[in-house]
This record gives sequence, C-alpha cells and structure tokens, in this order.
Amino acid sequence: MATVRFGVLGRLTVWRAGEPLELGTPKGRVVLAVLLARPGRPVTADALAEALWGGDRPRSAVKNVQTYVHRLRQILGDPERIVRQGGGYLVRAVATSWTRPASTTWPSPPGRLSRPVIP
Repeated sequence: MATVRFGVLGRLTVWRAGEPLELGTPKGRVVLAVLLARPGRPVTADALAEALWGGDRPRSAVKNVQTYVHRLRQILGDPERIVRQGGGYLVRAVATSWTRPASTTWPSPPGRLSRPVIP
C-alpha cells in the first residue's frame, strides 16, 4: 500500500505516493478534517453531522455521513484508512513532525508576516 500523508496546516491536503489527491466536496473535506483532529480515536456519525450541519441537519444526515466516508475511502485508495469502530469512524493516521513540501515557497520567512495584520 502506498504511503499516505495528511497536511492539516492551512488548506487540508493529502498525498499518496508523493502525489496530491483531489479530496472532493467541501463536506467530505470537513469529515476528513474532523477525523484527523482525533487520529486513532472514533468520532460518532452524530458528531460528524454536527460538524457538517450544526443544528440544521437534514433527516438523511447519517446516510450522508456514510456516503462522505465511502467517497473518502475511495479517494484515499485504502478502505482500511478510515474504519468503523466503537460506534463511530476513525482515521488511521500517526501524527508526525511537520515538514514543508518541496514545492512550497514562502513569501516571507516562516513565522513572519509579509505585512501587518492590523494596519
């Protein structure tokens, strides 16, 4: 199985075998972001629905969450990367140190803003 890397600083990104993946819909990205915030720990479908819709969730919320998880498994190319466990879903990921992808260029040195936030 190819190595999968997740980037959570800035825009959510995923690489498989060094190639960036297109993550699909914004709601699918939210599901993945919530799962990555709790790596190795289950997140209930109800908690995912809350993250997606808040108190205004559709009747089909649980089914929609299942669909988003199914699509993410397909995109990641590994159905065991996101598994059902303990009444929820968990992503199998290990937090490691942050590294800057080689293609990233900095507009200013890391940790410094190129212009003030408040004028």
